[in-house]
Amino acid sequence: MGLRLGAFFTKLGKKQELGINGTTLLLKYLSGKSPLMKKLFFALLLLPFLFSLSGCSDDEETPQPDLETYVKGTWAESKVTIKVTDLSGVTVSETESVGYGTYVLDGSNLSISFMPDFKWVYSIGQRNDEPFIAATYGQNFSLEYKIIVVSNQEMIWQRASTQPDANGQMNHVSVQNIYLNRK
Repeated sequence: MGLRLGAFFTKLGKKQELGINGTTLLLKYLSGKSPLMKKLFFALLLLPFLFSLSGCSDDEETPQPDLETYVKGTWAESKVTIKVTDLSGVTVSETESVGYGTYVLDGSNLSISFMPDFKWVYSIGQRNDEPFIAATYGQNFSLEYKIIVVSNQEMIWQRASTQPDANGQMNHVSVQNIYLNRK
């Protein structure tokens, strides 16, 4: 079951050229045909349009800022969550608090509003293809957070650590998330 073009052109007349008038004649010809033929015809009319949509893409991609560029700036802590689970994954406790601190990251120094006397130094890195921020205070104290979300307006840091249970056994996992919004 196909469109027999020979029969179609015979009906149009051998000298009829397709153009606007030919399209009009084609539509009149198809109006007497089955709904399937009409759908096929209109689907064929859409093909050039669909191919034009899948044309060449821009070869020049807009360069994305590096992670350090996104991280720099002043950030307001919007909330902090802590979820503690046992080693099998059962939730032991969950807390969420409203954020109140402001974090200023200038490229190497980190200041936190609720710890004004602490002068932190931070660095950005990658480990196992995951970005992280490491903050150090003095020579003996450091914290490392995985950066799980970063954009122009939002950043989420996550830190997991093993914690003791009520009997002092190290069999709980604590996951802390710090949610930050750019100021």
